[in-house]
Amino acid sequence: MHCIQYVAVVASSRDEAKDEVEGYLNNCLEGGEPWYDWFVVGGGRWSTGDDPYNSDYVADIAHVSDNRFSEYLEAAKKFRTDQRDWYLSRIRETDVEALIARAEAASDFGERVSVGSDLFPFSRLSDVLWGTWNSDSYFFDATNDSTNWEYLEESMAKGDKNWYFVPVDFHF
Repeated sequence: MHCIQYVAVVASSRDEAKDEVEGYLNNCLEGGEPWYDWFVVGGGRWSTGDDPYNSDYVADIAHVSDNRFSEYLEAAKKFRTDQRDWYLSRIRETDVEALIARAEAASDFGERVSVGSDLFPFSRLSDVLWGTWNSDSYFFDATNDSTNWEYLEESMAKGDKNWYFVPVDFHF
């Protein structure tokens, strides 16, 4: 599966922003087991370029002075809010008492407890609230290693104008 995410980074140019994000993501791949198995910097299948798998394409990278920067950030905020609300709606539909009863009935944790997909919205809501970086994050700040935009906004409020959003097509 694929997802688009906008990765924020401090850099002095679009090319440097692309290189910084690509280096960061490659280091994650080499250093452990991230949630993705490969990626295309520049937007991949969401790219406006002719070749979606050209990782040297930088036209979709947005500097803080570019209108797309604020559009990307607002889209991320809306996506995260909608995501939280969707998981909450799924949790409200869950028979929590029946889920608890099934968990309590487990006599041996060597056996699998049948909970179906009931736990999924709880787990994903936890990820959203804790800021776990995964395929649903939509936004990631590579400079501060965070899915929260507060550091980016604080930095910009202090006058830092070297932020870029780099679109990345992740495969997972």
